[in-house]
This record gives sequence, structure tokens and C-alpha cells, in this order.
Amino acid sequence: MLEYFTEALVLDKQDLGEADGLVHLYTEELGRLSAKARSIKKITSKSSAHLEPVHFVKVRFILGKNGSFQVIDSLSFEKGLKKKIKNCPEKLAKFLRISNFIKEMSPELQSDQNLWQAIKNIFHSDIEERSAYGLILKELGLDPQYAVCNICGADNINFFYKTDQSFFCDKCVPAQKVFSKSLVKII
Repeated sequence: MLEYFTEALVLDKQDLGEADGLVHLYTEELGRLSAKARSIKKITSKSSAHLEPVHFVKVRFILGKNGSFQVIDSLSFEKGLKKKIKNCPEKLAKFLRISNFIKEMSPELQSDQNLWQAIKNIFHSDIEERSAYGLILKELGLDPQYAVCNICGADNINFFYKTDQSFFCDKCVPAQKVFSKSLVKII
């Protein structure tokens, strides 16, 4: 068994059985990964409050023999971010959408220091949501600055469609995709 200790952003948390949970993290050393957190739903759990989405944590986990990760312990360390979102549901919703975007777009178990720094900058500044998407796409090699519309070839793109990783301008964004959760405004 290998043991890791690293900083991470909690992207999402899902129920897994009666007392366990599956935590999706973007870590500084390993990139995006999912780890089982035992007894996280129990009232006596010490890690439950730390492993909430949009928290930066220092986390220790192991890679088991079966190839899956398991959280051993965690500790939140970003007090400024908590204060920023505590009384502002709009900012929390924005950061949750950005976390979900990172979870969907970043490859699993591929560390990227530039993306990690971009994530930290996004969550510590008041960057606009659409600019955050553009910054993440840039670090993933899908820089909107060099993209063209998937339909007409125009270079003034405004939307990114996650499902097929295509860019669209205002005129060409397909009507059926306008209300899709896979479509994000990037400019």
C-alpha cells in the first residue's frame, strides 16, 4: 500500500452505502482522483466537515491493493475561502459549478501543476465564472483564444460544449444546446 499526503480541492462528495462516501478531489500531486471515505456519514466522523465540496484540504490517503484510494484523514486549511462563501449563496453556487466543471473536464490521475495553480487562483480571487472556465480550458490545452466556432469557423467564440468539447459563437450555438447543462459561457 502506498500512502500520500497532499493538498487538494474537494470537488464533490457522493454517498456510498450506509455510512461511507466517495470523495472527488483535485490534488496537487496526483491530479483528479476519487477516494472512498469510510464512516463519513456517521455523526462522530472527524473528516465529514473537512471533506465538503469547495474546501481546500490537506489529505492523507492510501492506494490499496485493489487500485482504489481510501481517505485516512483530512484537515481544511483555507479559512479565507470559507468566509467568502459562508454568507453568499451565489458565490457558493458559482464555486460548485466550477468544481463540477473541473471534475468533468480534467483527466484522472494526471498531475498538472499549471492547472493546480489556476484552480488555486480561481478560488482565491473574485474572477468571473466564465473567465474561470476559460482559464481551466487553457490549462487543459483547449485555449479559447485559439478556438473557432464549430459550425461557421468564426473566431469570436462565446460557448463551450463539454460533451463533445466544441466551441460555438453566439449565432451558431444550437438551440437544443442552449438549455443544456453541458454548455458553458466562457467569454
